[in-house]
Amino acid sequence: MPTQRPRAAFQPISPEINIPALVESTPNFEYVARIPCDSIDEHGVESFERLVHLHVVLRGLPLVVGGFNDQKREVGSKRLNSSIFSEKWLREQFQNKTETARNLTTKTDLQLTIPHYLKNMPMLTDQWNRYNYKEPHRQRIYLKDIDCPKEWHDDLREVIPPFLFYLNKSLGASQDMGAKTGSLSSRREAYSNTELLLNRAGDLMSCLPPSMRAENLMCYIGHEGTYTPAHQEMCASLGQNIMVEASDGSTKYGKGRTKPGSSLWFMTESKDRHVVSEYWMSTLGHDIDIEDHFAQINAWKMAPFKTYVVEQRPGDLILIPPLAAHQVWNRGTRTMKVAWNRTTADTLKLALDEALPRARMVCRDEQYKNKAIIFYSLKHYSGLLSRGNEINMRDFRIQLLLEDFKKLFSLYTQILISESFADDTSQEMEVEYVPFDSNITCSYCRSNVFNRFLTCPWCIGDEDDTYDVCMECYIMENKTSDSESMTPIRKRRKIRASEEKGRCHICSLFRAFNILPLDTMEVEKWRCPKCEKRCSCAACRRDPTMRPFEPTCTLLGHDTRKIADPRSVESLIDFRQSNIRWLKKAGDDEIGRLMKHQKEAEAKNRNLLTEHCIQLEELPLMATPSTDQTQLEGCQATGFSTDHGEIPVDPALEHFDGSFSNTLDYFGH
Repeated sequence: MPTQRPRAAFQPISPEINIPALVESTPNFEYVARIPCDSIDEHGVESFERLVHLHVVLRGLPLVVGGFNDQKREVGSKRLNSSIFSEKWLREQFQNKTETARNLTTKTDLQLTIPHYLKNMPMLTDQWNRYNYKEPHRQRIYLKDIDCPKEWHDDLREVIPPFLFYLNKSLGASQDMGAKTGSLSSRREAYSNTELLLNRAGDLMSCLPPSMRAENLMCYIGHEGTYTPAHQEMCASLGQNIMVEASDGSTKYGKGRTKPGSSLWFMTESKDRHVVSEYWMSTLGHDIDIEDHFAQINAWKMAPFKTYVVEQRPGDLILIPPLAAHQVWNRGTRTMKVAWNRTTADTLKLALDEALPRARMVCRDEQYKNKAIIFYSLKHYSGLLSRGNEINMRDFRIQLLLEDFKKLFSLYTQILISESFADDTSQEMEVEYVPFDSNITCSYCRSNVFNRFLTCPWCIGDEDDTYDVCMECYIMENKTSDSESMTPIRKRRKIRASEEKGRCHICSLFRAFNILPLDTMEVEKWRCPKCEKRCSCAACRRDPTMRPFEPTCTLLGHDTRKIADPRSVESLIDFRQSNIRWLKKAGDDEIGRLMKHQKEAEAKNRNLLTEHCIQLEELPLMATPSTDQTQLEGCQATGFSTDHGEIPVDPALEHFDGSFSNTLDYFGH
């Protein structure tokens, strides 16, 4: 059933937009915090790592590290090599290589060679001006998600701080050599000469066997008018995106001067993810999990959350928090970017608790094999911790490793419990053991199967045409339509589900009360909403003792038949149906739902920061431009301390001592 709400249309951004004026004139717009990469050499990588952990991971705020393309400030200070990060180098090295580009206008793919695309970028850019940029039929050709050249990978590995780089398995003590003991390059060289130390991994995907890893070091080449719709990073991972080259206004191919290239980013905080999701669905009429809508600037202006803006230029590395929605608009003749993702113990918890359940709702492929990452990371860390006498338990990095080990062990326990069978079974189960190769995918939700799954013996075609269902879909009754495939296990589940249904007088638990089938099965003495005096049906609303439940989020509905295996049947929940009817019964209080999500996010953020009690060293750098505090209509204003001048500080961080008051001075613009 298609949603009955209006959907916001795509509206391009003018090539003559004045970004500083836009930020200064919009109360809820603010520049992304920025620091120069030279400060990493000055203050040490460990201090920078602590800053990233507090600012990006815990607080969930984006961060820009600029200047990676600047001239070397001192001998041994590595920066991007302009001889290989260039349009000329790409044309010479990949003269005949064909890539798949995306026509954003027609939503189709087309094959073209890299030199052909680069040569025609000025023409694709010059078609746009202040008068015709809204015309819907002009070409927007984006060369995205292409493999990163090995030469680029090797050079970036020498430039980017080790803990931030792609597939980094161990962080060496050489990162903590003090602020004045040499450049990042010299410290990296010292690290390369040491043995594998007892340190946590910068990217836990590196703990997987090579055959199980997802290649996510990708390049993006775009021209004026190409874009990436609003989305969150895959599986709640941390995103890194660096612009390695862009057009600079010089003449190319005798076709006149190029236009300087840059990318305009609109970003949000991790804590606002539920507010953003609800705003996207209830106000804009789109689901941010589908990743198909580029929001208008006016939509960002009226949003009930803070939007962080940055114009990314060559040498800018943008750090993207987990589950923080963002979108990108390319400007000028040419922009070249390299992006990758990192998985940590913190992001894995977010993946299991939030990202994966939402991805299963829209049948989105799980590319990162999160459960397998947890298992192999535990195995790797166990090997490090088993060294016994070599371990100094008071060492700072050993403490970090132990902290991550505890988090991973808790997640692993959660996985085993979620996939365990009841111990009161009266029949012997027929179990087939299959060697784990991480290649089994749920036929319905497209998630990666880790430990246990069910398969239909009657729906097998050839070797690659099986019908396998993960435990989550099995519980949700997303299964094959072949009734002969019902196993004794599933029959017992069927009986238990029918017993619960018999005690409940209403069948729309999911849409009306945000209750999943698993929520009812996990509680032995489950009570329905009517028994809990919170039913919202028409009859119960007339009962003065009832406190009718109000849905906390908008569900637009998705036709999963277009993606899931055609043999699938949704028995308990029809995901095509929306909950708009229930929202109307509750009064459709959109502002109230947004405010509730905002309050929950702020409370959770305060608790998280208080729990970790992280303090940063005072690092003297410049301040970031900020916008004035304001209160949006229907929403609470974000409170900021007045003790920090014009720099907004999360009030939750006032729990720390005075050392934090200078933390934001670490950021430069």
